[in-house]
Amino acid sequence: ENTMASENGMSIIGDISSQKFTVIVRGPTYLVSSLKSEDFNLYASAGAIDAPGDYSLEVVASPTNTKNGFEILSVNPSSVKISFDYIDTKEFTVKAVAEGVTAKKGLIAENAVVSGAESDTITISGPRNVLNRIESVVAFTKVDKTLDVSETFDADIKLYGEEEREISLKNLTLSQNMVKVTVPISKKKTV
Repeated sequence: ENTMASENGMSIIGDISSQKFTVIVRGPTYLVSSLKSEDFNLYASAGAIDAPGDYSLEVVASPTNTKNGFEILSVNPSSVKISFDYIDTKEFTVKAVAEGVTAKKGLIAENAVVSGAESDTITISGPRNVLNRIESVVAFTKVDKTLDVSETFDADIKLYGEEEREISLKNLTLSQNMVKVTVPISKKKTV
C-alpha cells in the first residue's frame, strides 16, 4: 500500500502469507522464553518496486509494543521472493471438448457445445503476463462412452497457450470453474 507499485495498479501475485520465518533474539532468559510470534512484526518494503517482475525483498523484524528488553539479532530467511504484476480482466470464448465420445451405429456424434445456463464466454482475472499467454480456453470432459441420445456432462475449464501447452489456473480468478458440455447425437438418413 502507498507505494509506486500500488499507485501504478500492480499487485502481489500469489499468497505469501503461509511463509514461515525464524526470528533470533538476545535478552534475559525469562523474557526470551516467553516470546511468541505475536510479539513480532515482519516487514518487507516494496517501496522501490516500479515495474512488474520477480523481486527478492529484505525482511525486517520489529517488536510489537507488548514486551521490551530484548534485541533482535536476525531473521531467517532474510529475504522473501515476491512477484508483482498488473491485474487485468479479459473475456474468452470457451470451446467445448468431449473426449472419447462415439455414437451407436447409424447415429452421428456432433461436435460438443457449451450448454446450460452458461454462455460460451468466460471472464478471467489475473496477472497480465499470464493472461497475455492464453490462446484458447477449453471446457474439457472425458466421456469414453457410446451414446445413442444427446447427453450433457460436467466439464472443467482448461487454458492453453503456445503449442497447446496447458497454463496453470494458479493466481487466476475465473467467472466459472466448471461448465456443462452437451454432445448432440444426430441421425443421418439418405432419401
